[in-house]
Amino acid sequence: VGHYLELQTRKPLVGKLDERLLEGHMATIIDKGLESLMAENRVKDLQRLYGLLGRVNGLQPMKVAFTAYVKRAGVEMVTNEEREKEMVQDLLDFKGKLDLLLEEAFDGNEELWHALKDAFEVLIN
Repeated sequence: VGHYLELQTRKPLVGKLDERLLEGHMATIIDKGLESLMAENRVKDLQRLYGLLGRVNGLQPMKVAFTAYVKRAGVEMVTNEEREKEMVQDLLDFKGKLDLLLEEAFDGNEELWHALKDAFEVLIN
């Protein structure tokens, strides 16, 4: 596309495409994609999602969904009586996985770090 459009044309066109294709479907994209991508540890896809949502001010809704995912998955670990003996290690492994995702997929986003910290505080207490 960069070869066919001048910069003056390309920027407004890409802005309109982002508005039409991303903004209007942002909630659906986050609701149907974020949790499964995180559960499956799909770093490259999460990088793409983070980049796209950042272009349309979608990081706040992503933060909300990220926090909900962490709390939901953590509560499942804490309330799983069959794995009670492994709970602490499971939570540490989960936290390690999330730390890695935050660094690799979400560019170390500070707001997501705070969301992770807050979510784990809820789990621990």
